[in-house]
Amino acid sequence: MLVFGFDIGTTSIGSAVITFEPEHEKGSILRLGVRIFPEARDPDGTPLNQQRRSKRMTRRQTRRRKERRRALNEALAAAQLLPAFSSPEWAKVMSGDPYVLRRKGLSEPLAPYELGRALYHLAKRRHFQGRDIEADDKPEDADEKQAKTNRDATLQALKAADTTLGAWLAARPDGQRKRGFHATRDVVEDEFRKLWIAQAPHHPKLREPGFIDEIENTVFSQKPVFWRKSTLGQCRLEPGAELCQKTSWISQQRRMLEKLNNLEIAGGNRRRLDDSERAAILEKLQTQGSMTWGGVRDALKSIFKARDETRAETQ
Repeated sequence: MLVFGFDIGTTSIGSAVITFEPEHEKGSILRLGVRIFPEARDPDGTPLNQQRRSKRMTRRQTRRRKERRRALNEALAAAQLLPAFSSPEWAKVMSGDPYVLRRKGLSEPLAPYELGRALYHLAKRRHFQGRDIEADDKPEDADEKQAKTNRDATLQALKAADTTLGAWLAARPDGQRKRGFHATRDVVEDEFRKLWIAQAPHHPKLREPGFIDEIENTVFSQKPVFWRKSTLGQCRLEPGAELCQKTSWISQQRRMLEKLNNLEIAGGNRRRLDDSERAAILEKLQTQGSMTWGGVRDALKSIFKARDETRAETQ
C-alpha cells in the first residue's frame, strides 16, 4: 500500500512516498523531496499582487456604489419621488442643497422630488459602518487613526447639538465646507428613520407596507466580510448535513477525539493506543480543558502498573 504525503508551505512544498503494511504496522520510505521557490514579495515584504488587489477592490466598490444608486433611483422613480435618471428634471432636482432638505424634512412637509432628493443623498453619504471583525493584532495606520478621531469629534458635536447629521451640516455658515466630516452609519440610519416618520403623513407611498424595508435595504445593505454558510458546502461525514461551526462544542469534541486517536506509544515497540489506554485518557479529557504530556503519563500510569504486576504473577 502506497501513502503519499505533502507539506505545503509559503515558500516550499515537501513530499514523501512510503510503503505501508497495515497488518504488520511497518513501512519504508521510497522517496523524499522538497521544492523551494522564492516568496512572492518585494524586498520590503510587500506582496507582489497587493497593488493589483487594491485596484480590483476599488473597481468592485465603485461598481457596487453605482448599482446601489441605480436601484434606489429606479425605486424612487417608480414611486414618483424622483424623476428618471438623465431626464431634464433630474439635473434640476439634483442642483438643490440636499442638506437643507434633510433638515427641513424633519419638521416640514417636502415635495415628492425634494423627499426623493434627500433620500438619494443619504444613500450617497451613508458613512462608515464599521468592521464585523476587528483585527486586534494589526496596528492602525495614520489615516485610520485620524478618521477615527474625526468620527468621535463629529459624534460629540451631534450629541451636544441634539440633532441629526444633515441638520447639523445644514446649520454651518455659508462658505464653510459640509463635505469631509466623518460619521458612522448609525447616525445616518437614525436620520433616515426620523425623516421617514416625519414625511409619512404627507406621502401615502411611504405608508405602504414593505416600501420602507425596500428603500432601507437598498440604501444601507452591506456586503458581509465573512463566508456565508451556504457557500461552504455540506458535511463530508454526514451526507446532506450542514457544516458544524468551529466554535461548537461538537466540533471541539471532534478535534479532541481526532488528536486522541492519533496518539501512539513511542519506543522500540511503537504502536497505537489500545482501548483501555484510550478510555483512560478520554475520561480525564472529559473533565478538564486541556492535558499536558505529563498528564497523559499520569492517566496511563495505573494501567501500566497493573500490567507489570500481572506479568510478575504469571512469571
